[in-house]
Amino acid sequence: LVYFNLRKVLFHIRNTKTLCLKFSVQHLLLMAVHILIIVSPFIIFQVYGYYKFCVETKNSSLSTFCNSSVPMPYSYVQRKYWDVGFLRYYQLKQIPNFLLAS
Repeated sequence: LVYFNLRKVLFHIRNTKTLCLKFSVQHLLLMAVHILIIVSPFIIFQVYGYYKFCVETKNSSLSTFCNSSVPMPYSYVQRKYWDVGFLRYYQLKQIPNFLLAS
């Protein structure tokens, strides 16, 4: 959705040779709404997990992700239980796999 709106704005700018402010602002706002619709389930899930495990917890043992600057329960579960995460695959023990692939 964002791609098509951006393409429409760029096509309009290329063909008219002038920037119609109303047209571009309207399409940029529409793109912002589309981005918000796409990202909102992720944000809602993260907020739900934060409230479920950090705010509503009655006992004193909070999860470690509650103390981080941006608490993200899904990233915590990936790191702790699945041992996956951003760039975590690249370790010295994976060098034979890289050599085999190249």
